[in-house]
Amino acid sequence: MHRAALAEVFLTSWTESGPDSYRVSAQWPRFHSFYADADEGGYDDPMLLCETMRQTFPLLAHAAYGMPLGFALS
Repeated sequence: MHRAALAEVFLTSWTESGPDSYRVSAQWPRFHSFYADADEGGYDDPMLLCETMRQTFPLLAHAAYGMPLGFALS
């Protein structure tokens, strides 16, 4: 996920569910210094979803498709 701190990694597991199809699980933090707390309606900061999706790309590139760890994703 290219994160220095383990607390910044939201992804918890992944499984292959079919050809080029994967199920990725994540756990969002209850409190985070960057992302806003859930609002009065119970909705989380949409940036949590964006960061979760951003972390998914390197996970699948390296783990599912065998991209070497030294390659940069840009």
